[in-house]
Amino acid sequence: MVVGADELSRSAVNGFDRLGIASHSPTRPFDMERNGINVAEGIAVLALSNQKSEACVEIMGCGVSSDAYNITHPHPQGEGAMAAMNQALEAAGLNASNIDYINAHGTGTVANDEIESASIEKLFGSKPFVVSTKAVTGHTLGACGALEAAISAMSILNNVIPPCTNLSTPVNTALNHPVDATSCEVNYVLSNAFGFGGGNASLILGKVHAD
Repeated sequence: MVVGADELSRSAVNGFDRLGIASHSPTRPFDMERNGINVAEGIAVLALSNQKSEACVEIMGCGVSSDAYNITHPHPQGEGAMAAMNQALEAAGLNASNIDYINAHGTGTVANDEIESASIEKLFGSKPFVVSTKAVTGHTLGACGALEAAISAMSILNNVIPPCTNLSTPVNTALNHPVDATSCEVNYVLSNAFGFGGGNASLILGKVHAD
């Protein structure tokens, strides 16, 4: 079992507020009018097994990096983000064109969304759907990696791409941001989880096919 959990705390909320990146309205990831995150709490539990079943997805590969550029700011050229995503593709034995959906880190901050969207465009072009589900869940901090892995798995199992909630004017019009839930074949999903200090992780999940 892999568990990700975090609860609201005054120090976390006040810390983000002092940094000027806490939004006092619903967060708007990848929107030109975005103004910060909604700090939230959550828990997600993932059951891992070496046995295939109908209601499971496969962990294809992962990538991690640390650009160590700044304690609170991502590298301006997205070097760490791109390194993690590239490593995940290599570990999975996939090409960028194989990815159907990217569950982006998408915090709703000015810096993250601009840099992450540029990094995604550089590696993947406009083919995959790109969504940040933090517009609905908020930023659950230590729980977000597990929570968004679970959301990515459900996307594969149900062949549905979630919508980009609260998105009106995209910061990067080259990306494929669906405004409504989209039913389509979903075989491979890449999920990003980036953090302070330049810590980056990308996970690729895939549909289980009969042998």
